Amino acid sequence: MDLAVGSPLHDAAGEGAGAVHLFLSSGGLASGGHLGSSAADLIITGAAPGDHFGASVVTGDLNQDGEEDLVVAATHTEGEG
Repeated sequence: MDLAVGSPLHDAAGEGAGAVHLFLSSGGLASGGHLGSSAADLIITGAAPGDHFGASVVTGDLNQDGEEDLVVAATHTEGEG
């Protein structure tokens, strides 16, 4: 994964559900270029309207398996998770 962009007000899954757009090197990231959300290799959307999925995004090898992990916050979700 080269770039993960949180978009907490994205509306594809309902108003304010949010999304994270993933851009991979295989998709042709170039320095100085412009990227729109439609150029993302993968878009992960929030589960419900108002979740604000993507309000915070962090990567790292959290479980020490040598692979990069992605953690995404949905700051307005209801319930546990």
